Amino acid sequence: MRAELEESGLDFELRQPMGPDVADLVLEAADEVAATMIVVGLRRRTPVGKLILGSTSQRILLDARCPVLAVKP
Repeated sequence: MRAELEESGLDFELRQPMGPDVADLVLEAADEVAATMIVVGLRRRTPVGKLILGSTSQRILLDARCPVLAVKP
């Protein structure tokens, strides 16, 4: 991914947050760098899976202060 982004000529910072609440880590990082956009990947989940497990992507989509681009594989 890093090689493709570098080839594109776009300004980017690639982070891979790890921890108990990834959504909070992503949102904090976005605020820290004054991000103009967050890009998140989505995967297919059943309605029950969404209800029981919650959704990191959904939290980012709802709580981000900047636009969020959600992409499927």
